[in-house]
Amino acid sequence: MQDVLIIGAGVAGLTVARELQKVGRDVLVLEKSRGLAGRSSTRTVNGVRVDHGAQYFTVRDLHFQQQVDEWLKQGHLKIWSNGFHHLTDEGLQEPEGGHPRYVFSKGMNTIGKLLGEGLNIRTETKVSRVEPKQNAWKVLSETGETFEAKTVILNMPPEQASALCAFDLGDIRRQLESVVMEPCFALMLGYDKRLAPDWQGVHVDVPNSISWIAHDSSKRDDAKETTLVLHSTPHFARENFDKDLETVKAKLLSAFSLSSFLLPLSSSPSWTDIQRWKYALASKFLDVPFLQHGSVYFCGDWCGGARLEAAYVSGLELASHLSS
Repeated sequence: MQDVLIIGAGVAGLTVARELQKVGRDVLVLEKSRGLAGRSSTRTVNGVRVDHGAQYFTVRDLHFQQQVDEWLKQGHLKIWSNGFHHLTDEGLQEPEGGHPRYVFSKGMNTIGKLLGEGLNIRTETKVSRVEPKQNAWKVLSETGETFEAKTVILNMPPEQASALCAFDLGDIRRQLESVVMEPCFALMLGYDKRLAPDWQGVHVDVPNSISWIAHDSSKRDDAKETTLVLHSTPHFARENFDKDLETVKAKLLSAFSLSSFLLPLSSSPSWTDIQRWKYALASKFLDVPFLQHGSVYFCGDWCGGARLEAAYVSGLELASHLSS
């Protein structure tokens, strides 16, 4: 019998696991993927690290700032920018400046490695069902494994969490269903030549299939070529979600060509890659840090906000609740 079982090794799940382990709780984390940290994702394409999920994060919460300061001292983090350009009908607008936008120099998935260090984590273990069993919970995997725990925490998009719960959630299910998660395509582009656009990121505020353009290689101190990451608009992603990825890629490349004046590029990219995110960002989220149904809990960045920081705070608040 497990004390605490966490399904999903996103930032919230890893944070609550780490905090509970500090106070002596026996915690097991199950993650369906090979990597950790969910949408704080980095992949290697053509030998180059590219952030194809979360692009950066900001800090408002004092506790999260303390953790960020520690990571800065350890050399894991850097301030990428204090503001981003905007592409409007009047052209490219300079950033107004503001609070720091942080990135992990070796990739945004670094946060998973840092938070997950020393934890008991089972990767590539996909859960299919959570059901009650006397005074505990039974968790079944798709391969037929069974786990039992006194407390279960689900750290995943609310639609997926609701689908796993084979019991009456009452009003909690309504709250889960009220969250709106938007889809997104992330298009990655690599160029042989090392170019130096004078911006880190551009918000596209004109009608386009693209909402964001990142100069991803500007995050890397050892970058040997230019890499860009483009995010589609939610509308484009909804309209094209089930289409062939090569078709989607061609559409986004065509849309990008309309704004190519942003870059001193004279040739096509030497490589491309694309990621389809079904649950990229919460456009409608809850104003509480977590949800509770008896000894089953739900947490994530859709609790209290739609940012990476919200995921961390969600996990921290839940750990505090379970430790009190």
